[in-house]
This record gives sequence, C-alpha cells and structure tokens, in this order.
Amino acid sequence: MLDYLAQLVRHGRIDPVEYYVSDRHRAVYVENAKVACTAIKAAMFPDAAAKGLSQTAFHEALRGHAHHRLPTSAYNYLVFTFVRHPEARLQSCYRDKVQRTAQEEGPSILHRRFHRGLFAALGGVDIRADGLPFDRFAQAVARIPDRVSDRHFASQSRAVEAVQRAENSFVGQLETLRSDWAEIQAKTGLPDLAIANRSEAEGGRAAASPVARSIIARRYARDFKVLGYAYE
Repeated sequence: MLDYLAQLVRHGRIDPVEYYVSDRHRAVYVENAKVACTAIKAAMFPDAAAKGLSQTAFHEALRGHAHHRLPTSAYNYLVFTFVRHPEARLQSCYRDKVQRTAQEEGPSILHRRFHRGLFAALGGVDIRADGLPFDRFAQAVARIPDRVSDRHFASQSRAVEAVQRAENSFVGQLETLRSDWAEIQAKTGLPDLAIANRSEAEGGRAAASPVARSIIARRYARDFKVLGYAYE
C-alpha cells in the first residue's frame, strides 16, 4: 500500500505510465494494459520471453526496463502504443482480473488489499465475490478516479498523450493489430508478435447491457474522444 501512495505523491497517480525501451530496435513502448501488452513486451525483450516465466513473473522481470518518463537517450526512437475500444478493454479486464480463478493465473492484482479497499469504499462491491456481474463491476470502476485506478482499467488516453509528446510517434489499434504492427516492424525491425495472453486474443467485445454501456460511455468519455472510437 505504501508503494501505491508513494507513486501517487511522486507521479500524481498510483500506476503511472511506463516507457519500455529497446535500444537494439530504437523503439519505446508505452504500456497500455489489456491491449496486447504481453505480446509486445515479448517481441521487444525476447530473452526474457524465452525463459518460460509465468505471465506475472514475466512482467515483473521487465520492471528494470521501465521508465516513468522518456529517457533523453531515446528521444529519437519510435515511441508507440496500442489502444482498443474502451468497452472491449473493460470486458477483457473483467474476464482476466475478476472472472478467472487464482488457480488459473494466481491471485488477481485487483485482489490486493489496496484495490479491494477502493472497490469496497468507492465502488460498493467485494471484488473477490463469486459471480460479480459485469454491470456491477463497470459501475464500481466508474466510481474510482483515474489517479487511483489500476492500469488494467485506467483511461487509455494517458498512454496516447504520452506517446504524442514524442517527435517520432505511432498509435496503433488492437482491431488492426496485424497491419499496424507491420508498420512498426518496417520502422524498427521488431519481430513478429506471438499472442501470449488468452485475453489479448479476444479482440472483439460481447454485447453489454444498456446500463453497462451507458456507464462505460461516461467513465471513458475522454478515451472515446482522444482514441477516435465511436460509441454505437
């Protein structure tokens, strides 16, 4: 909990934007969780990916490559990120961090004491409850300010705005991942992507209830505007 509070004081949010730098490819990835981030990191850091670590251990092993601002040595590198439809992304977060059991992937990050407390105090839900409906999850997320939101459901516009501050930038979409990644490869020589996370392969979105859709539209209004997605 103290780590989260320290980040809040230092960066203005508990989960600040992270820049992952590959000097070999002269590329910088601004992480946007739930948008093929595992696959992108594996392409940028193949040595870590080859160790056969669990997903959680793999991400922890790469912390040493993360920066909270763009290093001056990488100012001329390609700085990029990927985004996806906000509704599909929140559904992916729900499947991966709420519905999946500890036996499948280990304890969810949202089950940590800090996040449990936020969901209970602000969202009015027990995030560990079996059968928590998506509508209630979305409603709880909408009540949690972005500055104290976990990266898996924090607004994507923060990553996009960080990328757009760079001179050489690119913002791709999960919906056009193959063609957008090919464009990045042409500029950097990065290898092909191998989708490593089941939830990352689920690019589409299921039909949500009108209540959930209305909640998501309000919670992620800035994302819809900045990312250019329409809310049908």
